[in-house]
Amino acid sequence: MDCAACAAAVEGKLKSVAGVQTVRVSFEQKGAEVNYNPAVASPEQFRKAIEEAGYRAVIDNKGA
Repeated sequence: MDCAACAAAVEGKLKSVAGVQTVRVSFEQKGAEVNYNPAVASPEQFRKAIEEAGYRAVIDNKGA
């Protein structure tokens, strides 16, 4: 992610995943924070959504 438009694209893809409650994406920090319902969504779904947007994803479960 290199710009605000990139961050917006990733944010939109993540928000489209069922079960996502909130998303915060930062291109400056090259990361995203996702709050979600684990009964509905999974980090693997987030990885897939980010990669579909054309970016590489590394899942960090530090908040789990």
